[in-house]
Amino acid sequence: MANSDAGVPETRLTLIERCREGKDDAWRTFFEVYGNLTFRYARHAGLSDADAEEVVAAVVRNFMQSLRSGFKVDHGIGRFRHYLKTVINHAIVAQRKRAAGPIRARDIDKLGEDPAAPVDPEIRRMEQEERLRLCLDRLRSSRGVRPRDMLAFERYVLNREPAERVARDLGLSTARLYSIRSEMIQRIRETNAKLNVELGEV
Repeated sequence: MANSDAGVPETRLTLIERCREGKDDAWRTFFEVYGNLTFRYARHAGLSDADAEEVVAAVVRNFMQSLRSGFKVDHGIGRFRHYLKTVINHAIVAQRKRAAGPIRARDIDKLGEDPAAPVDPEIRRMEQEERLRLCLDRLRSSRGVRPRDMLAFERYVLNREPAERVARDLGLSTARLYSIRSEMIQRIRETNAKLNVELGEV
């Protein structure tokens, strides 16, 4: 059903439902959000790059098959990210078997299949880094962000270069650089909030 308010996105058509409908933009978003994160989960579990790529492919295949079988998110059981981590765990174990590598209990349990289980701090860090990367990628392609401001933010905030050097190199005052930092942090927060809406309650 279309939203009667043109200013409000159709948040009820979640990412999962749009993937089920075969929407190309939804699948692009799925890969953008979950593909690289899945790869990093697999590498964190000790797999090689090649085996981690196989895990990504297996997870995507599993998700596509689940959609065809009528998969729906049941929040009484857990959110989509918990389902995804369980699928990744299984794919890692299966890939280790195929690669004839040793399977250790701590590797199997590393990602935490139980939604109530404590989250591995390293996994949490990777999730946060991936969300920041996604926000920055979107801001880089936004017409509302000047390339110079983006570069200034990357150098000063992300790369931690001295403010005076960054300001001098880019022809800015340090006051303007501090202002750019604040503006970009706000834009990142806004982009992250939009992503939360775009991804739905998953």
